[in-house]
Formats: sequence, structure tokens, C-alpha cells
Amino acid sequence: MKEAELKRGVLKLTREDQEFRYAVAGLIGLDETLKQLDRHDQKFIEVLESLDRHGTELIKLREDINKGFSLVERHLSALGARWGLMSEETRELTYVAELSAPRCVQDATSLFPGSSKAL
Repeated sequence: MKEAELKRGVLKLTREDQEFRYAVAGLIGLDETLKQLDRHDQKFIEVLESLDRHGTELIKLREDINKGFSLVERHLSALGARWGLMSEETRELTYVAELSAPRCVQDATSLFPGSSKAL
């Protein structure tokens, strides 16, 4: 066998045969590095799969939060309509009332010692 044919055969085996590739890498001291890279590749794939699952859960959580905000908005609008106010005015009045209420009214524990709820 000629030297050129031998080189082509070795290169072909190196490209196509993983076991042969590891054997050659072991002879030159790279076998453990290649094995670690394979383990890192597998771990990276696991992390990407986990990230995909978390992304899906975040989307579901955001939808749930948006539904909750929508429900709160409907309740605020209903309260505003009941009191003759638009929902934006209701939110503004609620905020102003919270700011202007005396501390003793904001904190029910000072008015009702047995109560743990704040107004």
C-alpha cells in the first residue's frame, strides 16, 4: 500500500469512525478532552430543553396574570359604574383616598386591636 493511500484511509477513518477517532486522540492525549466535550454537549442540550420548558411556563404565567388584571379591571369598572365614575377616575380616587386617609384609618390594628387586617 502506498503512503498516499494509507493517509487517505486514516483520514477517512478519522472522519467516519468515532471509535477510531477516540483511539487516535488517546494516542496523542486528547481522548479525555473529547469525552468531556461530549458530556458538555449533552449537558448543554439538557439546559436548552429546560430553558424551553421555562419559557413555556412563563408564557402561561403571563396569560394567567393578564386574565387576573382583566378581572380586576372589570371589577373596578363595575364599582365605578355603580358609583357613577369611570374606571380611571375610580383608580385615581382610590389612590387619593389612600394618600389622604389618616394613618389610624389606614391601619386597622390601631382602631381594632384584635384585627390583623389593614384598611
